[in-house]
Amino acid sequence: MKTKPNKKKKKPEIEIEYIEDDYIKSKTPLFGKIMLCILILYCITIFYFAALPADSIGSATIGNYAKLLHVLEFCGFIALSVLTLFAGIEWLSFWRINIIGIVLAASTELVQLISQGRTCSFSDFIFDIIGIISGWVILWILFSLLIMYLISMITEECARWY
Repeated sequence: MKTKPNKKKKKPEIEIEYIEDDYIKSKTPLFGKIMLCILILYCITIFYFAALPADSIGSATIGNYAKLLHVLEFCGFIALSVLTLFAGIEWLSFWRINIIGIVLAASTELVQLISQGRTCSFSDFIFDIIGIISGWVILWILFSLLIMYLISMITEECARWY
């Protein structure tokens, strides 16, 4: 007498259907492209004003605020770069943003060597780097505050359930 081997029934496989729409299929959303164009225009503007001759920018009106302007322009660069990163430009990363910022700071100082009446200043370069660092610190503080706010909202919502 032969016994038949016990055949296990196969479990039905669950098929997962992925929904694809045009937004997911596109590599870079339109908002990311717009933000990248704004970032590039911002960098060109910084470079343009660095290349202007001294008599056309009126450095006497800037006075003691010149170093503050260096810090603020690179804080703005970091803010625009992070917005561009969040808008979907995937190749932009923390390190690439910093490298682009340092190259931009160095090139704006080096172009002043050939600008009439302008000088290349190492202290200006240092204030550009301080602007990059302070831009990251400001964004870190803002994101920390946002996360704390969201956590408080979640805990309040959870407290309503209990």
